[in-house]
Amino acid sequence: MGAPPGLLMAVIALIAGCNAPAAPTTKTPCDVGGRPDYFVPAPEESPLAIIGCARLGVSGKPVEFSANSRPIGRRDHVCLNPAYRGRGRLGIYIPAACVPDPVSRRLAVIGVEVPRQAVRGYQLVIWGTSAASTRRVVAHHEGGRTRAAVFTVGRPLARAAGVTRPFSVFVVELHPEAACRRVLVRATGTAAPSTTWIRPRPRLCHSA
Repeated sequence: MGAPPGLLMAVIALIAGCNAPAAPTTKTPCDVGGRPDYFVPAPEESPLAIIGCARLGVSGKPVEFSANSRPIGRRDHVCLNPAYRGRGRLGIYIPAACVPDPVSRRLAVIGVEVPRQAVRGYQLVIWGTSAASTRRVVAHHEGGRTRAAVFTVGRPLARAAGVTRPFSVFVVELHPEAACRRVLVRATGTAAPSTTWIRPRPRLCHSA
């Protein structure tokens, strides 16, 4: 006995959705250089500045990045703060990460997660840093290629955040199934192309 037509169509749609290419993540206007109007886990006296905003390509949901400097141990660090929207407001979930200052010019993936804490609807979000000269970042995965949004933190913006030298931040969103296999991230700009691999993340893949 065959499956009901309605059920068969639903299964086909689900499979098509899993294999569909992710739309590019795009930059959106925001108060770049200003201070966030929500709480950011940074010292009160620390320089803090919004460095870019984006609409993620799969979920269509927003993310806003800010940066600040802070000493950790005996070294200065740059803390990067991706702010996600939940419960009707931005910044309800901020999984901040800090890297040594100055930020490395090498392409580096810092965050790979499906944001869930106090937020809903986000998919596989990948973000990191690269050289200030970066103009394009693309994630190569089993479903194809997906372009990231790239925020250039030039000298004036770096000063506003208390950062030593310019750098770039990128962010891209993929379907969670992309985490089942390795993902290649490639950055290009005025310097030589740079690449890095993201290993499979079964926990993220199987939670899709």
